Amino acid sequence: MHKFAKLAGRPCRCRALAVAAAAMAVLSAAAKEPARRLVLSDESRGRIHYYDSTDPSKCFYVNAEKTTWDVQRVGKAEPGKIGRFRYVCRKGFKVVDMDERRDVDEFRHPSLAGISSVSLLPDGGFIASVNPYGTKTNPKSRSVLLRRFSKERALVATYTCTGIFNSRTMTLLPGGEEALIAHEKGFSRVRIPSENRDMEVTEMKHFKMPHGRNMYHAVPTLDGKGYWTGAGYSAEAVRFSAGGDVEKVWSAPPADGRKGFFFAEVKELPNGHLLVANWTGHGAADSKRGWQIVEFDENGKVAWTLYDPERFGSIHGFVVLEYDVGR
Repeated sequence: MHKFAKLAGRPCRCRALAVAAAAMAVLSAAAKEPARRLVLSDESRGRIHYYDSTDPSKCFYVNAEKTTWDVQRVGKAEPGKIGRFRYVCRKGFKVVDMDERRDVDEFRHPSLAGISSVSLLPDGGFIASVNPYGTKTNPKSRSVLLRRFSKERALVATYTCTGIFNSRTMTLLPGGEEALIAHEKGFSRVRIPSENRDMEVTEMKHFKMPHGRNMYHAVPTLDGKGYWTGAGYSAEAVRFSAGGDVEKVWSAPPADGRKGFFFAEVKELPNGHLLVANWTGHGAADSKRGWQIVEFDENGKVAWTLYDPERFGSIHGFVVLEYDVGR
């Protein structure tokens, strides 16, 4: 009986070991760091970066013309390629091919002095937000101008948004009939006219910043019930309800001499996490002040940060190429 019991126990131990190994594999997979591949716009050093968290040797940058604002993918993503990206610079924009590591397109227009962002329209044209010069001494005349261009890149209309000023970004909503404009005191949801003539823009809803100034970016939440914003110098990610109420305010506690300085572009991920660009100043060495990117989990806790002041200057915008949680 003793011998039989000893032999019979072996399969049980093997099964126990197999179960333990499977459990460890599950824990290991759950703890696996996501693969993060990003394209980042670097204002202070005038660069467009490619970043791969899984292989630092693959990271590189392409020299770009300042201001390198409003970096956006151009065209569809192709397997095995990084792609082409448009960024705003003096009186227009450029398009850089990150695989060829060179500029492949450029557009300038005298009406685009003070340009801050560009959005493509369903008809093949585009609309650019412009901050006109010479209005700082007269607050009542402050405005944001929306310059509409045809698909042939001809200026066809200027729409005036009176009462808001210092536009940072414009997010065109699906269908191209409305947009979110982030500006000095908050962000506005506006209706984009379809007429090719100069006219006033209708503001549908104004969303006031809780405090601070220079709202940088506003995007719809993935659940369609509100908006996420990068709230500028308050260094906060703020979620608004569709009606304008503040629902969440997330900030990153200072650590190791680093802090949130100016929260710029935001991107909500399908797992509930939020990526935020933390702009840290106009100087090339200002990147030492704080992280370049902060990732919050679904509860507002810091889940990950990107900090490499030797590689990066001040990052204010990015495009997510891949965020693979490894599950």
